[in-house]
Amino acid sequence: MPGQRFRVRGLVMSIARTRFSHSAPYLNSASTLIVVCVTVALSYLVPTLVGTLISNPKTVWPLWPGCAILVTGLLLVRVSVWPVVIPVSFVGFAVADLHAGVPLSSIARFIPGNIVEVLISAVGLRYCFDGVPRLNSVKALAKYSFFAVFLAPLAGAFFSAHGIASDYWTGWKIVFLSEVLAFITITPALLSWAIEGRALLRKARAFQLEGVVLIAGLALVSYIVFTLPENSRSPALFYTLVPFLLWSALRFGWLGVSTSLIVVTSLSIWGAVYGRGPFSNLVPLIDPLPLQMFLVFTSIPFAVLAAVVEEHKQSAHVVRESEERFRLVATTAPVMIWMAGPDRQCTYVNEPSLQFTGRPLEDELG
Repeated sequence: MPGQRFRVRGLVMSIARTRFSHSAPYLNSASTLIVVCVTVALSYLVPTLVGTLISNPKTVWPLWPGCAILVTGLLLVRVSVWPVVIPVSFVGFAVADLHAGVPLSSIARFIPGNIVEVLISAVGLRYCFDGVPRLNSVKALAKYSFFAVFLAPLAGAFFSAHGIASDYWTGWKIVFLSEVLAFITITPALLSWAIEGRALLRKARAFQLEGVVLIAGLALVSYIVFTLPENSRSPALFYTLVPFLLWSALRFGWLGVSTSLIVVTSLSIWGAVYGRGPFSNLVPLIDPLPLQMFLVFTSIPFAVLAAVVEEHKQSAHVVRESEERFRLVATTAPVMIWMAGPDRQCTYVNEPSLQFTGRPLEDELG
């Protein structure tokens, strides 16, 4: 029916407008302006900082942070702001590359790949998530990983590969893994801090101190693991990272794991660039694939663990709230309620039932 088709089409368009016009509820105009300014600034400053650490611009990027930072900023603001943020950020990318000595021919290949990557990840995540992505379940992590960790880097690498290496497939693998690593570490960390940063400030002082001790300990251990000379290092040192990453996942969820992974990633890349630690044989960093593979496959299991922990905490919170609502209603309801477990022992009795029997609560539960 024509009228029915029109109503269905209108409903679909309404849903699309709702999804793509949604912004984080806590972002007012001032906050949006701050996010835009910070995103644009970081789009220039972070790649520039990374570029100054390494001498050869074609081997700078075991991790390329630009697109991950830009996508984070896009997810925190309305879609109507995107046409301003995206072009300005790409100007920052180009200026940072020029400052690092990247040839214009390489920049010309990077820009189309970055555009494809940013649009796929930002549009896909905005469509899948109702607002800012929260990676607090395995399902949410799977949706995020499909668009941001797999599909967007996969598509972007086909355009940017020739800008990295003369051999196309070598360049493709380097570009793909550099973007995968950025979206596993940087974007989740920035989103987690944007969403949970204020809540963390309201936590108990002991909890905050625990987080500081965790990051400081992990930074110290990572520095030792990734900077010790070859002749004074044991392969067993890698295992010293595991307790800290488990600690971050079990106690702090995504906020802890993503922040911890940035610490590990930064120090491992720094050690490799300057010929220290287990990846010193990669200097000059012509082929960063071993380092990238190590970091990606180190990050994935702890990312999954963090999502499982967050999902468990959320489920436990829902159950507690449900039990509290039930007890509130049952206690005040004008009916007698008496509940028993599998062992036929009383587990709950409400006030009207106690008034009817005249027995104390201890006798009923005993």
